[in-house]
Amino acid sequence: MNQTETITTIYTTLDPVPYEVFRVRVGGGRLYYTMVDDEPRFYISLTTLTRHTLPTSEFLIKWISSMGEKEAKAYMEERAEYGTLMHHTFGEFMMEKKYNFDLTEGFIKNAIAMGIIKYYKEDWIEELNKDVAAFAMFCHDYKVEPLAIEIVMVSKDGYGTLIDLVCKMHEEVDGFDYDNPYKSGKRKGQPREIKIKKDITALINFKSGKHGFYEEHEVQLEFERRLFVENYPDIKIDAIYNWAPKDWKGKPSYTLKDQTGQLNGQKADYLLGLAKIELMKKLPNKLSLATSVKYGDAPQVTESSVYDYIKQRHREMAVANNAMES
Repeated sequence: MNQTETITTIYTTLDPVPYEVFRVRVGGGRLYYTMVDDEPRFYISLTTLTRHTLPTSEFLIKWISSMGEKEAKAYMEERAEYGTLMHHTFGEFMMEKKYNFDLTEGFIKNAIAMGIIKYYKEDWIEELNKDVAAFAMFCHDYKVEPLAIEIVMVSKDGYGTLIDLVCKMHEEVDGFDYDNPYKSGKRKGQPREIKIKKDITALINFKSGKHGFYEEHEVQLEFERRLFVENYPDIKIDAIYNWAPKDWKGKPSYTLKDQTGQLNGQKADYLLGLAKIELMKKLPNKLSLATSVKYGDAPQVTESSVYDYIKQRHREMAVANNAMES
């Protein structure tokens, strides 16, 4: 298990949430937590929640079977690494308001130096350039104005996550032009049907895959919407979307899927209840190795609960901060 880490929002124009969020890896998943009166309060990561409560898709089972479990796992880990890079790049593009496609390799290497990703593959340079171009086209088409980028929050319902993007955007909706009615035909005199540009507040989740969206994605978005509304009840989310780049040629293109209202509210409640029962009923212990071992000696291993480990880590952090201040 890695040491605890503080999770910070990348960018926001909104009032900050009144708490600090930390994250720790346990048992192959992640737990978010806050400190309340020097005691950790735990929250399931949304990724862990969906992975453990939704059935594995038939498509994924067949794909793993055809590729082999080891190869499939390695490929999925590689794509997850690329997805992290893509999210980071989109955030930088929105904050800097520009992107230089000639400097992508250096940008990727800097992301490695910052610890955002561990490695990269040469073909990622072209893929990332195409994906950034697709995202830039989306921002142009919908006049996207970021309100928050990778904003971190936790819920009283026991889960937490980073939300990719909350923004203002123009959406085309059906409307009527009463000043220019139809001049002939069966509908003469009736208002003319037109497309109207409407400003909305949207919550968007990015996916780097180019083969469509799945049930897990709509579940994730609905929980993100609930999380945002809980923390910012005065801001109305008009729509929630999944966004993904296409493997385009000629003109940058993307897929934008409206997931608003796709998930049954009662089903969401059941999934959350199941996650609380199965994932939070027992926190796994942490195994720690002594800092060093001499040749010929037995390694020294200690075991402690995640709860105790976190309390100890924060005591150590407090001592270190006090020493720096003095």
